[in-house]
Amino acid sequence: MKKRIEFVFVGLLLCLLLPAPAFAQEVSGEEDQTPMNVTIVESPIKLEKVTAPTFETYQKSAHEQEIQATGDLLIAVRDQRENKKSPWQLTYQLSTFTNGQEYQVKVLLGQGKLSTDQSGEVVQATPQKIAADPNETATILEAYSSQSTKYYYQIEKQRIHLELPANLPVGEFVGQQIVTLLNTPEID
Repeated sequence: MKKRIEFVFVGLLLCLLLPAPAFAQEVSGEEDQTPMNVTIVESPIKLEKVTAPTFETYQKSAHEQEIQATGDLLIAVRDQRENKKSPWQLTYQLSTFTNGQEYQVKVLLGQGKLSTDQSGEVVQATPQKIAADPNETATILEAYSSQSTKYYYQIEKQRIHLELPANLPVGEFVGQQIVTLLNTPEID
């Protein structure tokens, strides 16, 4: 009799420890499938165009050189936000200056001029002049207007300079500029 009680006891223990059959899990669980819709739209504020400044040919020098641009920096912004009470910013960075090897140059940008598509529109704008080391990001403009939808920011060539290191090798160099538009949301 003792063996039979042990056998029944071990059998009950095994039933409790083993997982329930798969059909029991499916019967007890319920699923509810509902569609999830996602719509992607264009940003209401964006950079429409960026034209990089241009530079000419310069002679090799044993000294540092400060060269002036031969073409302006032009930036066009489109702002179709519903609430235009918060400003937006433009930042500038010269991330690389290379001809196969990367060199350290400093970019100097003077204050630019901001115009809009609305004549007589009052625009709150703070243009900044910057002297940025390589890979350093700096704010060049903060602006907003309650009515304008198109902005044009121009830094004239006379206000754009690069500080080049001494003894750059002869060759063609490419600078990679990064202009970023930051939308600052209004906090209620």
